[in-house]
Amino acid sequence: MELLNMVKLGTMGFKPADIKAINASGIESDQIIELAKAGYQATDVNELIKLAQEEPKPQPEPEPEPEPDNHPGNGGASAQLDDIQKKLEEKEKELAAANEALKKAQNKNASQNLGAGNQKTATDLVKESLRTLY
Repeated sequence: MELLNMVKLGTMGFKPADIKAINASGIESDQIIELAKAGYQATDVNELIKLAQEEPKPQPEPEPEPEPDNHPGNGGASAQLDDIQKKLEEKEKELAAANEALKKAQNKNASQNLGAGNQKTATDLVKESLRTLY
């Protein structure tokens, strides 16, 4: 640890024994200075060093869940699978029917006259203009 970092820690309330323990721990002094700036006291830093030096206990690995067998004798999983397949087939049939109805509607609309609509003849226009005079 550099002398400058030791002085910084001393001005932040760390005692020489604390600084010596930090130096012996092998943790970078810059990290300790940042902790001190964040408001950590020497006792808090010492506890963190102790926790860091302890070897973490290996956590027991969770046992993998047994995979359900897809045998015909297994009623639960195979029944659900059969239900899902039936629903999928029904939805595919509905989709095919909807596609056919869409094609028919598109063909019907394609053959319709989309022209100007009702075009009035000259006599109809004259009759209409005379009706609006009264």
